[in-house]
Amino acid sequence: MLSSTNDFRDGDILVTKQGLIFYTFGYTHPPDRVIAYLKYIPKALSDLFDLLYHTTEWKNGNQVLVRPTTLYSPKNFHHILNTFKNHFPEFLYNSPFHGKMLVAIPLTSIQYIRTPHQSLTTLNQRESLDPLQRIALELIQLLATSSQVSPNHFGIHGSLALGIHSAFSDIDLSIYGGLRFRQVHQSIATLVQQGHLKYLHEDDTDTLRLNKGVFKRKKFVVNAIRSKKELTETYGHYRYQAIRPLHFTATIRDDSESIFKPALYRITNYQPLNAVSHLPSTIQPDTVISMIGRYRNIASKGRKIETAGYLEKIIELDSNNIHYRVVVGSATIGVEEYLWPLN
Repeated sequence: MLSSTNDFRDGDILVTKQGLIFYTFGYTHPPDRVIAYLKYIPKALSDLFDLLYHTTEWKNGNQVLVRPTTLYSPKNFHHILNTFKNHFPEFLYNSPFHGKMLVAIPLTSIQYIRTPHQSLTTLNQRESLDPLQRIALELIQLLATSSQVSPNHFGIHGSLALGIHSAFSDIDLSIYGGLRFRQVHQSIATLVQQGHLKYLHEDDTDTLRLNKGVFKRKKFVVNAIRSKKELTETYGHYRYQAIRPLHFTATIRDDSESIFKPALYRITNYQPLNAVSHLPSTIQPDTVISMIGRYRNIASKGRKIETAGYLEKIIELDSNNIHYRVVVGSATIGVEEYLWPLN
């Protein structure tokens, strides 16, 4: 068990006493809870949720697990909130700083935790490996050698981390630290050019992010996790107030934190695209933050982006300083939210 909620980082896996499996979201959490989203549901509990499920099933010990076909839609999020309200109210938290209901798992409800780093350490200590586990370790060694990033800064995520994978599962890798991730990301490009890896393009963001590939006929994906030195915010430092939806273009002035989740893009040259998006200069956003993972690392400094999202006022409670951001992935029903590069 991690010693406090300050130790939880995006992507840590939480398994509750009911067998529900959550993934930690972000890096700031209340003192006794972990903000997270639901990923796997015991099949025995699946009828409680008004969700569509993949036909594939997973097995965790004696439990059969299912997974929703869509994880991030506002409609699904509100269905999950409704089920938790009726059956698992302890998983709901009315955040005084966000001004809305969040899914936040009490530490007392967690049966065990799997972090990417711990999962890789455990895998390295196994005396026998199945084919997917062996290929995963070979891939990590290849990327570590090519990028000159120590394997100690890698982690394993997803079904492989939980030991619920099959021969058809993906290899889901994590890199701790922004600079290290960029080194690994560049090494993938080099290894593709050399013929050791192939890029995989499954949707329109893959051609921009270039973090998916194929190694020895196995699909892999690589994402970034903040290192401990990159954790700069604490829960309760800011208060957020939702204002209204916006649709606009802007230019990215800083993309250094776009590789994490949430993905943060600092912007300039705000230009509204509809009447309600016209804003006085005093409340124009200086940041776009995407809660949706697919918009990580899709646009770099200097690029123009089109964004639809929700304007928020941010109050720094220590100083009362105020600035404004736009959230992509606010889970507001009826509001289309996205981020896309234009040039």
